[in-house]
Order: sequence, then structure tokens, then C-alpha cells
Amino acid sequence: MAVLARLWFVLPPEPGRDPSEAVERLVERPLAALAHAADGPSVGLAARLASAGAPAPRALALAGPSALDALAAEHADLEFAVVAGRELLLAAVAQALGLRAPPALPSPGSLSAFHWPTGRDAGARAELIGLDLDWFPPWASGQARSRFPGGPGVAGTAR
Repeated sequence: MAVLARLWFVLPPEPGRDPSEAVERLVERPLAALAHAADGPSVGLAARLASAGAPAPRALALAGPSALDALAAEHADLEFAVVAGRELLLAAVAQALGLRAPPALPSPGSLSAFHWPTGRDAGARAELIGLDLDWFPPWASGQARSRFPGGPGVAGTAR
């Protein structure tokens, strides 16, 4: 099984609006890192999350999904958050869904979650958990779990 990291992707709110309640509660998660894009809204929201208890924010060192790859490699089997704009989120969605180009989503929402590969397994790929979340899907470890444990044919049938 692939070793993954849980990526919480946070979009900064539109000017004049407050972050969603789920974004505010993100600081309650056991985050190993908080990274942000260089734009003003991302830096401001990352600083706000850090003042509420999240790890000290740091700037993303790379551009595009490769920045997420580097963070996941550093935080295998852990949770981390990234505050960045819509372009990086759509690039991450495209990578997780195997699309050639980012999808055209009208409003992807403020909090999204992914399982991101750490680079330890060449065959692993990103998995989209959800967009515009208002709750926190459970996370026990970085091991991917099958949706139907045991696979097909495990339950006995009387046919």
C-alpha cells in the first residue's frame, strides 16, 4: 500500500468575507505543517490560522502540484495544510482525477481534502476526498484503505 499524506487545501475568502467555520476549525487538526502561496490573501489567512494555533506558516517553495509533492514527501503519514489560490487547487484536482487540464469549477469552496502521495511508491497517485467540505473526514494514518475491505466475493452468497 502507498504511504500518503492528508492535504487540507484552503482557499482564502473573497475580500471582505470571513473564512468558513470549517477553515477556522482547521487549527484543531494535528497539522504537521502550514504552507501558503505568496499572494496577500493567502499570507494573511495563513497568519490568522497560525495565530489561532496552527503551525508557523511557511511559503511554498515551488509552483504548481510539485509544491504539494514536496510537502507530502516531508510529511508522510501526517496532515498538512496549504493556503493558496484557485489555480493550484484546480491543478491538484486535475492531478487527482487524471485530467489533462484543470476542470472548470465555478466555485470550488473554501476547504478541500486530498490524500497526496509521498513519492515512496511510484504507482501512487493523489486522491480527491472532497471539495467544499464543512466537516473533517476521519484520518487514522497515511495508509490508503479500500472502500470495501476484503474485496469482491468476501461475503458469502447463497446463489
